[in-house]
Amino acid sequence: MLQRTMRRAAKSWLAGCIAVLLLGLTSFVAAQPLRNVLPNLASNELARLLVSAPLLFDATDEEQVEHFIPLSKKAIFRQWLTGQDDATWLIGDIFLLENIGFSEKDRLDLVNNLAQIETIAGVTYYSETRKKTTVLFDDVYRVAAAGSSKALPSLHFEKLPESLSFIAHIQDVNFGSTWYSISIENARDSVMLTLTNARPLAYFVIKAFDKNALVMQFMIFPVDEGLLAIGLCSATPGKTVSSIVDVYSALEKRINAVQGWVSRRAQLLRATHTALKDESSQRGSP
Repeated sequence: MLQRTMRRAAKSWLAGCIAVLLLGLTSFVAAQPLRNVLPNLASNELARLLVSAPLLFDATDEEQVEHFIPLSKKAIFRQWLTGQDDATWLIGDIFLLENIGFSEKDRLDLVNNLAQIETIAGVTYYSETRKKTTVLFDDVYRVAAAGSSKALPSLHFEKLPESLSFIAHIQDVNFGSTWYSISIENARDSVMLTLTNARPLAYFVIKAFDKNALVMQFMIFPVDEGLLAIGLCSATPGKTVSSIVDVYSALEKRINAVQGWVSRRAQLLRATHTALKDESSQRGSP
């Protein structure tokens, strides 16, 4: 009787251990080498990514989508494209964030870093019109609703949220005061960031974009070399503004600016890891 009870207890313990092990395996994100994730890249394209140079592509071109988007992410990317059926412009972007981890703590830090939207203020671009480097975004802060000018504190989380969204005011050098809806989604294998104009954008007195007509999306996920990010800028500008403004150049500047900001926010994770490693080494030294 006692032996049967002990055998049942042992089986229950073993079943529990297996369940925990399986749960751990299903929640583990297996990163692959960049070459395997993007097998269609030419050697020079792969080399550019490995030195943190972004690659832009025409997302309206099916061959380029096949070339630049990993097989495992094509379904999500096509969902993005389907959601922007009316867009006139679709610019794709991929870039590598080297030597950055993707643990739950890493994702929490990344989400908190991206939620500090005010840090995008001061990003610059080279203005062909002004013939100098110019600040693109300034006076950035979280607000309660589109149109508000009352700044709210930036968000910070102690536990990793599944998703979050808020509105931010951004002073744009071309479009003046703008308001964007910002959303960040955390999944087991990726973090997604989306910026959508929450009010129409105007170029002087000319309407440039209707509400929700300018969208920038980024999906960040692990590879062996660090984190790979895929971006998509979709836009439907007004006909009048398209005739007087180089829309592609304007969109390229903005996706490059946001991409650069995402890179810098992610690099803070690497700096934190280095500091913690150095601190640990110092504690362990005699």
